[in-house]
Amino acid sequence: MARYAIVIGYLAFSLLNGCSTVPAPTANSTTLNELFIKNKTTDTIIDVTLNVPNRGKSVSCSLISSGYDCSLGFPAIKFENNPVVLSWSQGGRAYRKLLPKIQNSEIQENRNLKAVVTILNNGKLEFILE
Repeated sequence: MARYAIVIGYLAFSLLNGCSTVPAPTANSTTLNELFIKNKTTDTIIDVTLNVPNRGKSVSCSLISSGYDCSLGFPAIKFENNPVVLSWSQGGRAYRKLLPKIQNSEIQENRNLKAVVTILNNGKLEFILE
């Protein structure tokens, strides 16, 4: 009987050690958990890729028709305001643009935010956090 208690105790200890705790909120625990890339051009855009070079991460949408968007939801990540590059093709022309940085005064602290990138005609972009 004592042997079973030791085995059960060891299993319980192993399971609890494998679990992680949720970190306590920091002074600014602003997170990002959605991304919308909107096509407000008059053309279909293709090969849309959003890249965060500092993190080595990227997401892509193969095609976004005029007037539509590509939306991605994901587990919340801490918003770090890293440089972000958006590339796409429109009307046979390739574009690659650095998104404007969000000013600290515009960042709403301790919230889950969504990033909204709007692609406009002539390679112009808008970028906001909501």
